[in-house]
Amino acid sequence: MMFRNIIRMFYGTKKTLRVLFCVFLIIDARYRADTLCINEITDKQHFYNSYHHVSYWRHIDSVNKVMYIMDMLRYWIIRYEGGYQEHQEDAGNYSPDGKLIGTKHGISAAFVCRYKPHMCSKYYINKITLEDAVCLVAEYMAERRPICNMDTTFLKVYIMYAMHYGIEVADYFVCQYYGLAPSAENAIKVYTEKGTDEALSKYLVKKMEDMINNYSCVNKPIFCTSWRRRFYEIVEMWRL
Repeated sequence: MMFRNIIRMFYGTKKTLRVLFCVFLIIDARYRADTLCINEITDKQHFYNSYHHVSYWRHIDSVNKVMYIMDMLRYWIIRYEGGYQEHQEDAGNYSPDGKLIGTKHGISAAFVCRYKPHMCSKYYINKITLEDAVCLVAEYMAERRPICNMDTTFLKVYIMYAMHYGIEVADYFVCQYYGLAPSAENAIKVYTEKGTDEALSKYLVKKMEDMINNYSCVNKPIFCTSWRRRFYEIVEMWRL
């Protein structure tokens, strides 16, 4: 009896080991696949092969679009944003009452104090992780806007605005494009009733290029080179 129990236990252990081995094989295969999360993609051609085909999907459900936004944000933040910094010449590092709070992972004091007032302090800015930053911006984009009506090319342009000037600026230009009074409500109405298309995306990209060259580079020359490089690089990378 004792011997049979030992055999059973050994056989059960072998089964468990076999299951674990299969799980590790699956994980290894997933890790080596070309469907990795975009934050692990740094090579340009790898990006094209892995994710560019997604830009042609026009009817992804809202949950998938949120995940898509988060992946693109993760890629952006890892590639272009740093850890904590508090450059005194950067107006985005200050709270509305003039305190130097700083920026971390692309989340500026100006953004936090407006969008999450309870986090408007150097203490909370310093605690922001990469995933916190991704979730904050994704929530900011999807909270009121009907992202299910936005094609993925437009979402990429919207991410560029979110990380440069704010989606409110994109909304302003969307209203301008349709000859409407500029307001978030009118932009949301456009997204809800008309959706988005390639012509609108190209219009917003051109407007951003004009803003960087004719506004940001004039008023913030210290950031001009990096903003230009990042803009033209991402336009090429994301094929906008």
